[in-house]
Amino acid sequence: MSNEPTICYEFALDEAAAEGGWHQANNYNLWVGRQSAAYPTYRLIERRENRLVSLPLRARLMHTVPAGTAFRIAHLFGAWRISDADLIYLRIAQEQIVYHTLLTAMCRDVREDRLLWLCLGCGVELVNESYDARRGGLAGFWPFLLERARRFNASPDERVCRSCGEAHPLAYGFDAAQDSATEAAVRRDW
Repeated sequence: MSNEPTICYEFALDEAAAEGGWHQANNYNLWVGRQSAAYPTYRLIERRENRLVSLPLRARLMHTVPAGTAFRIAHLFGAWRISDADLIYLRIAQEQIVYHTLLTAMCRDVREDRLLWLCLGCGVELVNESYDARRGGLAGFWPFLLERARRFNASPDERVCRSCGEAHPLAYGFDAAQDSATEAAVRRDW
């Protein structure tokens, strides 16, 4: 018999996904999303040593994105994010529904989040903008992303790569309910 404590955590994915939004517990933020087969599949992509690595789509997946690693989740948010905090990503596929869970810290040690847009042609950074996580926390980061994505969309100077001339697709925020018609269309494609 082990002396280790037993941890039993009842977590109703469907209820958390139905509530939407981020939930805060102590120094952690949790988001649960529910996706049907009718929507494009979310894909976790990391930028490692200037290479893009797309994680495999398994029915059950748990992955830690280390602090300082650029990542995006295709079709969930239309920019790359770099944070001072690790992020844990869970993917749980059931018959007709896929649940996605994001868990990240938000405490005094988390000082900065950054948004990136990378040229899809050559990989050059088009935009790299800092967000002071100490001021608005993660709750303020997602509105910052949406506002910044809309400025990015309105600026051909930012969207067109100066190295290779390729135009970046339009961007979108985190919450699909806040998308314009154009952002919703782009979310399906990128």
